[in-house]
Formats: sequence, C-alpha cells, structure tokens
Amino acid sequence: MKQTCLVIPLQPGARDAAKSWLRTLEGPRAGELARSERRLGIERQAWFTAGDGQDLLIGRIDAKDFPRAVSLLAISMEPFDLWFKRSIETMTGLDLNDSPASDAAALLSRYAVEPARVPVMAQPAPLA
Repeated sequence: MKQTCLVIPLQPGARDAAKSWLRTLEGPRAGELARSERRLGIERQAWFTAGDGQDLLIGRIDAKDFPRAVSLLAISMEPFDLWFKRSIETMTGLDLNDSPASDAAALLSRYAVEPARVPVMAQPAPLA
C-alpha cells in the first residue's frame, strides 16, 4: 500500500466550508464516499485542515496505486465523484478533472513502530 499526503492551500475564507465538507463526508455522504473509495482503489483516507494565515486542506490517502486512483477520479462521471471534485475545486481552486502530476513527490523518510518480534523456540532434533 502506498501512502500519499496531499497539502492543498484553501481559498481565502474557505476553512469553514472545508470543515463542513469534512463533516458531510463523515456523516450523510459516508456511504457514498466508501463506495467511491473502493471503486478507485483507495484503502484508507483522512482529511485535516491546518494553518495560520494560509489555511490548508491536508489529505492522507493510502492506495495500492495512487496515480491510477487519481486518474480514475479525474475521468469519473459518478454523481458523488462529481460533487467531490467540485467541492475540492470550490475550496482550493484545484481541478481534479485535470489529473495532477501524482508522482511529483517522493518519500524521503518514514518511521513506523514495528510490532515486537516473538522469539521462535528452538525445537529439539528428533532422536535417530
């Protein structure tokens, strides 16, 4: 699974709209979001807003093939996907119908807590 983080500047004054959009994704449109994500091959996603001065919309997306997922979203005419793309464009100015270069970023560092390894007990050799 490939993990991708998108950081998109919000249009001035769009932070409240972004928060409302995120609540809608988790509430009344959660089922539509889940169906869309499955169709696009997205396994997990999380969205955040952040920033002082320049507000940001931050998305963390896990997919086996993120460039393919973005391409499928770009050409999708599904009603939910159209709403999703229109919402992103209204809040950020980013047009997801024009598939952005999704390989422009490269992972430079990663940290993960690894599960503790359970020692394998040596088995005695059978007597001959």
